[in-house]
Amino acid sequence: MTYFPHLFMPSTVTPPYEMELDALLAVFQQHYGESLRHFDKIVSIFKNAGVGKRYLCETPETLVNLQDFPERNQRYQAAMKKYVVEAAQQALENAGRVAKDIDYIVLSSCTGHMIPGADIHLIQELGFRPDVKRLPVNQIGCAGGLYGVAHARDFCLPRPDTHALVIAAEFGSYAFVPTDLSMSAMVGIALFGDGAAATVIGPPTDRPSLKLTSQKNLIVPNSERFLAFDLEHDGFRVIIDRAIAKAMGEVVGPHIEQFLQDSQQPARDLRFWGIHPGGQKIIGGVRDAFSLSDDDLAQSWNTLKSVGNLSSASILFVIKALLEEKELDEGTPGLLAAFGPGFNIELMLAEWG
Repeated sequence: MTYFPHLFMPSTVTPPYEMELDALLAVFQQHYGESLRHFDKIVSIFKNAGVGKRYLCETPETLVNLQDFPERNQRYQAAMKKYVVEAAQQALENAGRVAKDIDYIVLSSCTGHMIPGADIHLIQELGFRPDVKRLPVNQIGCAGGLYGVAHARDFCLPRPDTHALVIAAEFGSYAFVPTDLSMSAMVGIALFGDGAAATVIGPPTDRPSLKLTSQKNLIVPNSERFLAFDLEHDGFRVIIDRAIAKAMGEVVGPHIEQFLQDSQQPARDLRFWGIHPGGQKIIGGVRDAFSLSDDDLAQSWNTLKSVGNLSSASILFVIKALLEEKELDEGTPGLLAAFGPGFNIELMLAEWG
């Protein structure tokens, strides 16, 4: 029988400041006043983003006054050290493992910069083996969580006795530039929150899991600027092109369909869908391409509504919700998908463990 690694129940961690949509808009209006010339348009962007609330590492009142990029990045580094450890510790407990069981660590984050990475802090803090292999992932963006899972699967696939730990931690509030009031920036603020998640990949046990059966990575031609960060003197400037909506309808659906055909997996037989909650147009694009209902994608919609887009960590939040909320027979097939800068599409077929 062919061996496939399993993904165990992810951990999810959010910072302390819970922010409802209307409260966030009120802070923006009070702080920027007449600088927000098109406040009615900004309100529309926020309300159409599908995010009811999010969690932040700081109060919005603090964030709008953090003008200094190095200070924001230092706070990002502190958040990484704190929440990466918390997420990893809980993920190990979920899988019934300890740090010394782990042979490979993948850590994804794109919302700040630190050298050495938070994985070095994690290894020393929780007592991982000093020879543990590592893969820091920085430039994959929202696809980074599933990209990490794919690479962990690749590592474990020929080594059935090994375990990998995948962590995704994003603190988009520290990437916010208070002086950037562009529409792209407003879309980013409307969507993103802060949080971290982690999961263990390894051989099956009696604990809840998904068997990771096949995967594919795709780069959409001529789409480099659909999603991007431009690094300027005062921080990261987010680029979100309107062409993403068109790509979801015209490009992503056919790519997923081709992956399913190549895997000899009819879409009609899939019983769970874990789609990156990057925004309403992203989830809705997959829904429409495969004639799904909103209930079919409930875990993605609910994640977007309750915590926002957490970039690379989002897909692990969705997978946790799937494992907690659905009751399916062992071997039931499903699809995991995430999308990020490139324009990069990460796809994975899984079976209920």
